[in-house]
Amino acid sequence: MTTGIPGRPARVRHPRRRLAVVTWLAAYPTITAILATFKTLGLTGAPLPVRTLVLTLIAVPLMVFVFTPTLMRVFIWLQRRSPQRSDGDVRTAG
Repeated sequence: MTTGIPGRPARVRHPRRRLAVVTWLAAYPTITAILATFKTLGLTGAPLPVRTLVLTLIAVPLMVFVFTPTLMRVFIWLQRRSPQRSDGDVRTAG
């Protein structure tokens, strides 16, 4: 956590590895679905810069405003549901 402005809640900083996983979980299916749509619409013959432009015009807003925030809420919800460990706890095998 970081210190916040008095009277406002402090912002929570998420670990980078979690952000990387959430980004990948959002990006891979989004890009795959868009590329599959290109194939069904016959856009595979379009020049690469045009396909890239269309792909990014669709994927970036979906990722930024829909999928990543939704997945972050799910991750936070799952984290709250899991049993909390104190810093002194050590996981043991078996």
